[in-house]
Amino acid sequence: MREILFRGKRKDDQSWEYGNYSHYCFSSDMHIGHYINGFEYEVYPESVGQYTGLPDCLGNKVFEGDILDCGDRIVKVVWNLNCGTWDCDFIRYTNQPLFHSNGIAPVEWKYRAKIIGNIFDNPELL
Repeated sequence: MREILFRGKRKDDQSWEYGNYSHYCFSSDMHIGHYINGFEYEVYPESVGQYTGLPDCLGNKVFEGDILDCGDRIVKVVWNLNCGTWDCDFIRYTNQPLFHSNGIAPVEWKYRAKIIGNIFDNPELL
């Protein structure tokens, strides 16, 4: 079984929080909250990403929204709804590729990919 883990950017101090994800709607004041670890840390809902269950080549946990350097290309980690699996969206080539392929299989991340940022902290990489 794989580890179910989420991360989200905290609204109070802009740091990343890791743990369980909850979405609450309080009818008394119509406040909608997105929390990591219960009511402890409210996070920006657009920043929430799930752990893929896979590491990069340095052993770091790869999350949805991470940007990976795969040697010859830069990609963004996404959930592919059509295939029901983790996938990569091509961003750009880092040099002239030997062959033109936009993707890299998630099973290759631990051999070729290194996390260089994420789409929330490093939008300049997109």
